[in-house]
Amino acid sequence: MGRFGVRRLDALAFIEAKRPAPPQPVYVLAGDERFLKLQALGRLQEIVLGQGADDFARSAYSGEQVDFATVNDELATLPFLAPRRLVIVQEADPFITRFRDNLEDYFERPSPSGTLVLDVKSWKSNTRLAKLLPDAGLIECSLPERDAGLRWVRNWLPRRAGEVHGKKLGKEAADLLVELKGTDLGVLDQELAKLATFVGSEAEITRQVVDRLVGHSREEDVWQMFDAIASGQKARALTMLHHLIDQGQEPIGLLGALGWQLRRLAQAYRLRQAGVPLPSAVQRVGLFRVEQANRLLTHLGPRAARLYDWLLDADLRMKSSGDLPPRTILERLVVRLAD
Repeated sequence: MGRFGVRRLDALAFIEAKRPAPPQPVYVLAGDERFLKLQALGRLQEIVLGQGADDFARSAYSGEQVDFATVNDELATLPFLAPRRLVIVQEADPFITRFRDNLEDYFERPSPSGTLVLDVKSWKSNTRLAKLLPDAGLIECSLPERDAGLRWVRNWLPRRAGEVHGKKLGKEAADLLVELKGTDLGVLDQELAKLATFVGSEAEITRQVVDRLVGHSREEDVWQMFDAIASGQKARALTMLHHLIDQGQEPIGLLGALGWQLRRLAQAYRLRQAGVPLPSAVQRVGLFRVEQANRLLTHLGPRAARLYDWLLDADLRMKSSGDLPPRTILERLVVRLAD
């Protein structure tokens, strides 16, 4: 607990709060999710300055360049046509390092008419500065890690589509969008805006629309590759992969498109092992190319049990700074499927 009785608040909870807490003298936006920070800043401006406030009561500085005296003077200046003055230090990690003592003094005796916002990547809770932070002052702007983060994003997307873009986004469409574009919320929100515009008066953004507009019909490309693999044409499958990359397809996007289908094939294989007939298993997991899926699963045989492991290995290698280029990682996955 801090001097004012603190702890952290999840950014989305802060943004969506119907009855936010009164303005605090200091806020810290901690984490690496830029979209959440921008949304939280917008909400902060509403809370501190009121809706429709002009920029005269708001100042923003670079943490690399500004000094503490400038920030302090700005906070001490009486606001004009606004209830408070809002001062934001962007990328404030170096600012905190250089002026930690000054900030500790300020946290203990903040301006009665100013609100300071520090935008940082990391915020260590065991420092004196952190322990001086006011109630609800720490707003966490990061996604949960790994699987929890994926689930969080997949749950957030349909809600965002409905609340902001006025469209229904089903689970399969949301899952495919994440597979194709990753978990960067700003990128995903841009894609949602494009998808909503594309469907026009239609009430729903479907999986087919996501594949057509975001995946650029990657689903068709992936299944042509799978057909080559299932028929024992490894060289042809690799040639198709190289052609897609040479056309400008991003390897991370191709891996997402492959992963979208292969995870469902893995689910179908498990159902078959549990006694469900293969055609029924394929349809149950949402694969609509029943004959093609049957051929690939027949080709894979017991190796289908390793699909999750192969995908996890490719995903971790793709997102790490290892010595294998993304092209090679995809080639290895195709070879594993074909052998």
